This record gives sequence, C-alpha cells and structure tokens, in this order.
Amino acid sequence: MSKAKEVNKAPENGGWGIHIPANDGKAPRLITNFRVEVVSLVEVFLVPETKAITHVKLKIHFEDDESEEFLVPLTDIDKIKWPDKDIECWICPDTAPSRAERYITIHVREKIPGADKEKEYRLTRVGVYEIEGEFVYCTGAEVLRPPQPLGAGDQLTIKPVPMPYNLDYDPTLTEQEAVAEMFGLISLFPDVGRILLAYNLLYFMRKLYVYAWKAPQFCLYLCGETASLKTTISAFFCQLYNRGKDIKSPPRVDSSIPYAAMVLCATSDSVIVFDDLCPKSSKIMQNYQENTLKEIVRIVGDGVVPGRVKGLDVEMPPPETGVVLTAEYLLTLDESSMARLLPIDVAPPSHETLQQLAKFQEKDKLLMISTVYRNFIQYFINNYDSTQESLKEWWDAYKEFDFAEHYGVKVHGRLKQTHYYLNAAYVMFLEYCSEIGCISNDEREALHQDFRELLTDLVLAQQARLDECKLNSTPAEKFDGLAYIRKFYADGKFKLAPSAKEFNDVAHDSVEHLDCLYVRGERFRAIIKAANADPDEVADDLKAKGVLHHEANARTAQLVVGKKKRRCYAIKLSKLK
Repeated sequence: MSKAKEVNKAPENGGWGIHIPANDGKAPRLITNFRVEVVSLVEVFLVPETKAITHVKLKIHFEDDESEEFLVPLTDIDKIKWPDKDIECWICPDTAPSRAERYITIHVREKIPGADKEKEYRLTRVGVYEIEGEFVYCTGAEVLRPPQPLGAGDQLTIKPVPMPYNLDYDPTLTEQEAVAEMFGLISLFPDVGRILLAYNLLYFMRKLYVYAWKAPQFCLYLCGETASLKTTISAFFCQLYNRGKDIKSPPRVDSSIPYAAMVLCATSDSVIVFDDLCPKSSKIMQNYQENTLKEIVRIVGDGVVPGRVKGLDVEMPPPETGVVLTAEYLLTLDESSMARLLPIDVAPPSHETLQQLAKFQEKDKLLMISTVYRNFIQYFINNYDSTQESLKEWWDAYKEFDFAEHYGVKVHGRLKQTHYYLNAAYVMFLEYCSEIGCISNDEREALHQDFRELLTDLVLAQQARLDECKLNSTPAEKFDGLAYIRKFYADGKFKLAPSAKEFNDVAHDSVEHLDCLYVRGERFRAIIKAANADPDEVADDLKAKGVLHHEANARTAQLVVGKKKRRCYAIKLSKLK
C-alpha cells in the first residue's frame, strides 16, 4: 500500500486531521488538526502575456471550520507554511517538521489528478481586454464584465493584479442622478465641457474604434488667459482614477521629454492633462516647454515613443492614451502637428459660475464624474459587439462625407477623423442617456445636433488656422551645421586645450587631437543651444556630410587620454580649415 493511501486512511480511534502510519502496526498517528481540499487546478495567465503558470486552489478544513480558498503555484506545494495560511493550523510537535510537511504534501498531491480544471486571467493594466471572446474593462481594483448567464463563467476568473489605480465611484447615486448632475456641470462650461466629456469617452472606447477604423491619435488644446480655469476644468473632467483621494495637479509641459513619455505610457484607455504652456521671461525656458509640447503631440499623433528617449531603464509600450494640453497662447506648429490638435478657447468664468463649480468640487460630489464614467464603461462593455458595429457604420459614412461640398472647405484628413471620433463618442453617450430614461428621443436628436454644430465649428476653425499657416510659410532653408561650426572655429570661439594630456574640463571645451577637433558632448550641445539652434540638427548635418568621426550608430566618439575618457563630437579638422 502506498504511503499516500496510508495517509488518507482514518484511524479507528477517530480524530480529525492528517495521519501517518506507525511502523509497529499500531493505529496511524495524528500529525495535524486539519485536512487539505484540492478545489481545482488553475491555469493562471498574466495578461497581456500568454504563458500560463499552473496553480493549485486549496482550502483548509478543520473539524468544525474551514479557511478561505487560496492559490499556490504547483511547483511550490512542498514549500507551504500552513500556519501562515491559517493561524488555526496545528502540527504535532512530536513529529519532525520536515517529515510532517512531507506527508502533508503527499496528502495534497494525491488529490491533484482528479481535480477540476479552471482558468484565471490576471490583468496587469487598466483598460479594455478581450479574454476568450469576452470583452472586459479593468478599472484597477475591479473588472467590469458583461452579465453572465446563470451558471456560465464559473470556470473562468478574471481579476486585476494589485496596481495603483482605482476607479472610485459613488454607489448611492443612481445612473439617472449621476447623468443629471453631469449635465448640470456641463452647463457651466457648455463648449469645453461637452468636448472634454466626448474626448474621455472616446479613449475609454479606444479599442472599439480599432475595429471600425483605427485608434484615435490627436490631442485637445485648451487655450485661455490666466484664471480661465482651463487646467482646473481639464483635471476635473479627465481624472478617472483615485478621485476619492482628491483631484491631482497635472504634470507640466516644462517637464523633460523622457518624463512626459513615461507618463504617457504608464496607463491606457484614459486621458492625461499636461499643464501649462505660458510665456516665460526666459526665451530658453519658453523654447524648452514648447519643444516638450510639440514632442507630446508627436508621440500621441504617431503612436510611438521617439528613439532618443528609449534610453530609459524601462522599455515603454506604445502610448494608448489621450492628452489634453492647456496653454495661455496658441502655438503655431507644422502642418502635420496642427492637424493632430483641436484647439478650444476657454473664456474666464463669471463669479456665478465659480460659485456653482465650487459645489461640484466638494468632497461628496467629487465621485460624480467617475460614477458616470464607470456606468458608461459598463454600458459599452455590455453592448460591445453592437457598439463596434455602430462605430464601423459611422466611419463608413464619414469616408463618403465631403466637407467641401457641405461647408465649402476642404478639411485635412486628420481633422476629419477627429470630427468622427468625438461625434461618435458623444452619440454613444446620448444613446446611453436615452436607454436609461434620462432624455427622450427628441431631446437626444436636439442635443446631438447642437454638439455636431459645435464640433464642426471647432474643426473648421482649426482648418482655417492650418490653411493660414501654409499660406504664410515659406520653404525653410536647410540649416548648414558645417558652416556654423566653421565660423565658430575660425572666430576662435572654442576654448582649446594645448594638448589632449592638458585637457581640463573646467578650462577647456575642446582639443585638436588625431586630426580631429574633439568637443565635449555637453559643451557642444550647450554652445549650439546658446545660439538658438538645435544640437541634434547640427550633429545630423555634420554626420550626413561625413564631417564627424564617430562610432557605429552614434554621433559621438570617445576621447581616451590615459585613464580619462570623454564622450565628444569629433569633427575632422580637414573640413574646418
């Protein structure tokens, strides 16, 4: 008889727990006050990864009690510390701990072959997932799923891993009450409020749009003077997670580009606010924040993080979030970037509006917006397939729609897409409001017509800015980085060291060595920036003309003198004289 069967053989004198056989033919000896039930074998998937790790779902039984179910990796069965799982667990002190644990493991492993099979998916990011044909939305602390038929889904568990996000909501608010309050808030800022609402809903549904056409890739640009509340409104409408801990101050556009890229890639299917493009007394600082803003627009518009910030320690996934930028002035960008923006003017609010807004900012009201958002997310998750089909039908109609025929203006393709994305999102919201009985069909049509007119005016206004930009622009002269460096060298502006051995980082920025002018990397960039030029553009021009002595796939080379190493731009002297 195997030891496993001997272990399961109950002693004649009774007792509760796991027993081991006695060598002298006596009754089996009790070693625990508990037995272990193998509830099931669970294949655990960490999504979006696909490789499963087999776990065992266990439950501890006592004579008159039982523990909660818990999971243990199959490979760790023999490492379980049972008192850590339940403080009621007792192991006989007369039995060597290693021997007792071995018999408990045998007791558990014997039951595994006949156990039921289950699957568990653990979601590692917020947003929409498709799990075995079922669409769900992870809100950080919970997973919103469509209604399950009675008895269905018992063998499929979907749960989030611990993450720093939680969609706080007010369970005391009915859907109708939450929507009514949302309309009340929007009435304080009717233009920007409706666009912000649609933009947020759009990014919650981002993956649905992929089915219809492709994911949205554009930014909102709120422009207004100081005290127009553009940042306050944006943060209030756009913060989806952790609202119960108050509304956070958004990151600023004067952050570094790598930091901005990291913020964009840290979450998904939501909207981030960047504050605040404003004039600076320092032209260098103003250029710095404008460059950051331009890079954010490119990252969102292209859907990729630029190569020069991939040196961060963490490999970042493609950005899957929308961005609201706030600014005190309208920044003129290149044609491609302007087509990725939808500017909205924000006027300073009246004193009465400020008083009413303060009521929505009170602690007991903060969760109203996230409650509406949560209810809407549950709505489109419940109707995922039909929503996808509706979005596809609307895009098919948009492809045939000619703005020039209806408005006399040819609209840039990206702006046309922007109109589609926001219009469809607002229509979906109105459909939801209608289904829960908040508005009638006639009210829905009137509200949609009013929103469509607002959105069309905004798109046509941005198209007019884009057209004006193209009319006023002249082909820019290609920057001649070599000519710039030649002049700088001829004028004796470089602080040359007498020799490589005498190169002092404080006193010198360059040295002539081995037929090259070696310029320390940070000094090269500082000198170029001081002349209001782009160091990367200059270096690329030098590299393209074969002027740089550099390492493979780089612009720079190392200057090695003794044990001292410096990263430098090595410019061939023959090209400078």
